[in-house]
Amino acid sequence: KMRGVFLIGIIIAFVIYSSNAEVSITVERIVDLTTQFADEGIYYEVRNEGGSLSSFNFAVENENLVNMNVYKVSDKTGDNNEIIEKLSAIKYEMIKTETHNGISYDIIQVTFESPLSSNTNALVKVSASYAHKMSPKPKTISQIGDFPRMVYSGNVYVPSEYNVVRQVTEYRTVQVVSYNEDLQPNRINAERQIVTFGPFSDVSGFNYSPCSIHFYTNAKYLTVDNLIREIEVSHWGNIAIEETYELHHAGPALKGSFSRLDYMIGHHSNAIPEFVQRIPVNAFDVYYRDIIGNISTSHVFRHEDHVKFEITPRFVLFGGWRDEFKTGYNLPTSPFLKNDGSSFELSLPLVNVFEDAVIDNAEFRVVLPEGVSDIEISTSVSISKVEFSTRKTYLDTTGRTVLTFRAHGLVSDHEHTKLIVRYSFSTMDMFREPFFLITAYCVLFLTFILYFRSDFSITRGVTSEIDIKTQQLIREYVGLVESRSSLFQQSQGKNVAKKIEKYNNDANASLGAGQTLTSKISSVEPELGNICRDIHRASKQQVTVYRQILSLSNSSSEDTKAKVAELKGQFETAGDIVNSKLALLQ
Repeated sequence: KMRGVFLIGIIIAFVIYSSNAEVSITVERIVDLTTQFADEGIYYEVRNEGGSLSSFNFAVENENLVNMNVYKVSDKTGDNNEIIEKLSAIKYEMIKTETHNGISYDIIQVTFESPLSSNTNALVKVSASYAHKMSPKPKTISQIGDFPRMVYSGNVYVPSEYNVVRQVTEYRTVQVVSYNEDLQPNRINAERQIVTFGPFSDVSGFNYSPCSIHFYTNAKYLTVDNLIREIEVSHWGNIAIEETYELHHAGPALKGSFSRLDYMIGHHSNAIPEFVQRIPVNAFDVYYRDIIGNISTSHVFRHEDHVKFEITPRFVLFGGWRDEFKTGYNLPTSPFLKNDGSSFELSLPLVNVFEDAVIDNAEFRVVLPEGVSDIEISTSVSISKVEFSTRKTYLDTTGRTVLTFRAHGLVSDHEHTKLIVRYSFSTMDMFREPFFLITAYCVLFLTFILYFRSDFSITRGVTSEIDIKTQQLIREYVGLVESRSSLFQQSQGKNVAKKIEKYNNDANASLGAGQTLTSKISSVEPELGNICRDIHRASKQQVTVYRQILSLSNSSSEDTKAKVAELKGQFETAGDIVNSKLALLQ
């Protein structure tokens, strides 16, 4: 029995051993130092020399790592039979963090779509970008004659959990000045642009050997120290975006004073004359401002899939110089805001970084409409905990919800990363503010109507200004009519012609003044004006009749007397009309 159990144990151990894979790793690393980023392209040739292999691990330095992608590589024959590198996505995830030689590494596990069988290979490419891996040497340069130089320090070996069978590291620069003397390169090209170390054989895991490369550069070392990106969403069809920048040139600092004349004749040194940004193709109302005000030295060029925004600062940016400004633009909601009933999804580029720039610290603020709920936020970039607050603006009651979060180490590749915000919102809440506005106008107009149609005087019976003016005109008119009775007291007898002439002059003047007062009274009180017209007509008849009586005053015939008697009757009738109408006025 013991022999049988021992045999079974040997069989199980053999099965377990045969199922464990033995991994053979060959590595080629290309480090591009022609920009301000240390862009590493690492090719892992993984060979399975044991049983089935479903995954393998690689290590990547996590300090100052701003971007990383992992691909499966396969060769594809293109035109003229050249070999074209074909990249396809492959599943990977970080499983742990380890520290070796004082350096912190993320251990990434790559899972193959189908396990590698024995004696088969797979080629995996890791693209990693690092910021702040280079420093100026010398730290200061003059505007004339000096060309900027930087120094890169790193590990000549690729960190790995496994022993590496063969390894090569290649550095690409504008032109190499020098390298550390204790580590001689295997090859350097004639233009001194490419330096190759290795191949190294049988390199143990996490082996470390410092490597220093001193080189010339023409890159823009633009660093955004702080960015505040605010996104304000309006369901009335607009998304407003404003970005506030604090940045500096991280290259060699300018030694001495700046000369505008030298700059104009071509002594640019390492100056950055403009910043270039790619913003969404739908952007409009683009602006560029600083603490002084609007800056007109910017240009917007529309392309098929984006808008190129060229920003020329008030002054060129030399090494060590700083600048602060803000930019902004509006977007229509239709391409970026989708809804399904009361559920909405906002999808925007996380950031629009300047070309060849790194953002050390970024703060994002998303201002949502008043009344939203069930808010969710997602993005593939590592962000801080989301903070919620409220902001009250025009016609708000409870205030708009503001989402605030932070991110670090963002580069231009992150413009392809989406910021997605999901929330619930009732479309009826859109009409809350217009309803408040309409109600406010209605209340205002109603207040004015009530004010102008109401009497707020303390005592009753106080006449208004119009009433006072009317009464004054009536008094003048009544006095004029009553004074007219003196015209009819002309004595008859001698000099009748002269009496008639004087009578006519006085009568016409009185009637003219009465006509003027009648017009004024009609303009302020039409009903009283009608009464005055009746009085004026009757007074005019009196004047005419009395003139005839005066003309017949020298005749003593019976016919004349009869005629005078008839005229006096007409005069008295007109006088009665005048008196009765005057009574109405008084």
